[in-house]
Amino acid sequence: MSDDQDVRFVKTILLKNQNGVLQRCEIGFSWTFLFFGWMVPTIRRDYPSASLFLILNVGLALLLANLDLKSHAAIIDKLFSGPNFWLLWIQVTVAFFYNKIYIRYMINKNYVPASRQDEEKLEKLFEVHKEL
Repeated sequence: MSDDQDVRFVKTILLKNQNGVLQRCEIGFSWTFLFFGWMVPTIRRDYPSASLFLILNVGLALLLANLDLKSHAAIIDKLFSGPNFWLLWIQVTVAFFYNKIYIRYMINKNYVPASRQDEEKLEKLFEVHKEL
């Protein structure tokens, strides 16, 4: 990797398992998770994350089903108060971290970086700052 190419701007990491199967993993904010939620981990076969986020989304749907649709003020009041607001906040917040969660999941399934460049990107992604 050249010095002028910063790993923060490279958006994917290739991981491979013992059988040589390659898996492309995105880096950074997960727009797909933001819009499609629990379906993204399901499609990626990340079933522990999918089940957790499905439970959160079902909870959100149940809470939103109780909205009083008679006025816009009532809808806004219920959306941005109590559990509804926090579940929406969780969806947005997790979108910032889901790709990193997925990469850790794949590493725990014995996937390793496919090349030295991917290893450098992974080290940069999970870099621990010890400065206080």
